[in-house]
Amino acid sequence: MMKRNTRVTGCTCQGYPWAGLMSGAMHRRGSLWCWYRANGEQREPGDPDFRDRNLTDDEIEALAA
Repeated sequence: MMKRNTRVTGCTCQGYPWAGLMSGAMHRRGSLWCWYRANGEQREPGDPDFRDRNLTDDEIEALAA
């Protein structure tokens, strides 16, 4: 486990507020609030898997409709 390169799956997008605040802070690409899917595609407003901490669940559903 310790020999695998997990930085390949890491992301520093602004989906998690602390990722942009700390230099080198990463989260896993494709996680709930990440702006990218695990395969590297960008999530856009209106996509069913898009999440934004500044929107309510109702607002997210309205974007998806």
